[in-house]
Formats: sequence, C-alpha cells, structure tokens
Amino acid sequence: MEAKGRNSTRYLDWTHAQSALLPNLKPSTKTLPLQPSQPLLDATKAVANALEALYQSVVQMWLQEKVGQ
Repeated sequence: MEAKGRNSTRYLDWTHAQSALLPNLKPSTKTLPLQPSQPLLDATKAVANALEALYQSVVQMWLQEKVGQ
C-alpha cells in the first residue's frame, strides 16, 4: 500500500533502476560524528524521504559505495 504523498516516481525514473546488492552493509558499532552544513543535511534528508529511508541509512549506503570503489 502506497502512503499518501509518498510516490517516488516524481523523484526517480524507475525505468532505469537496477537492483543494488549491499552485502557488507552492517549495523554500525561506532558513532561517527559529522557536522554537515544545513543545506547538505536538508538535501540528504530530501533524498532519504524520496527513498522512504532513514537519512542515516542513506549516508551509510553512500559511504559504503564510495569506500567500495
């Protein structure tokens, strides 16, 4: 069931979507203090909202992708 106002198609083109495997993504055991600027935090939260995910999870996913490159 889709939550009212939570349609991601206005943010993402799902016709080009690919499955992502994140086998090494594990719950954090340490806290990483970050102090992003307010605009960066707001943009990150907007992306997370569009993905219907927690912004902390999105940041962790992005870090994992960059470290894995």
